[in-house]
Amino acid sequence: MRALAIETFTGSVAYILAFTLVVLLIGPMQSALITIPGTPNAPDPSLLFLPHGVRILAAWLFKWRAVVILLPGAAIMHFAFLGSAGFSGYALMPLFVGVFVAPFTFELFKRLGWNLYAGTGAPRWRGVMLVGFCASILNSLLTNYAYAASPSSYFGYLIGDFFGLFFAFLILLAVFRAYERRTNVDPTGGAPKEQ
Repeated sequence: MRALAIETFTGSVAYILAFTLVVLLIGPMQSALITIPGTPNAPDPSLLFLPHGVRILAAWLFKWRAVVILLPGAAIMHFAFLGSAGFSGYALMPLFVGVFVAPFTFELFKRLGWNLYAGTGAPRWRGVMLVGFCASILNSLLTNYAYAASPSSYFGYLIGDFFGLFFAFLILLAVFRAYERRTNVDPTGGAPKEQ
């Protein structure tokens, strides 16, 4: 139980930080450069949505536990962005879609014979990226259905999720390399490297 509490705290903080970066830094820079015609009831899509990367990495590491791990952070950011109106009717759907789609997509791939979860051998990053892209398609379709959004919003969400995942992977790889250099241990489970 203690491990789940630590995982939930860490995962939710990572989600909140990623979302905060999007709202405070990436969003304003994007708005200054381009405008995506959207739907009045839908939030403007971010073309670099880092929380999708956090969702995919959490699902890769924790399987279905990722739902429990990310839900508090996702709910906090959902409330911060939409207020109490975000917790009624169809407005609640994107919150649950966001945390369920990644583990669902990993499980779908597993049932199709391609188990890409962490701990099943050496990380297969291309496969994880493919899962992330497929999860992005599902997330875009379901979230924008809930918002009755325009087609440009669908593509904006799809692009933002994919690039968010890509940059989250770059950040993770940089952390792994720094850890590897510092400890002389392969963070993906390999043997210590000789000097």
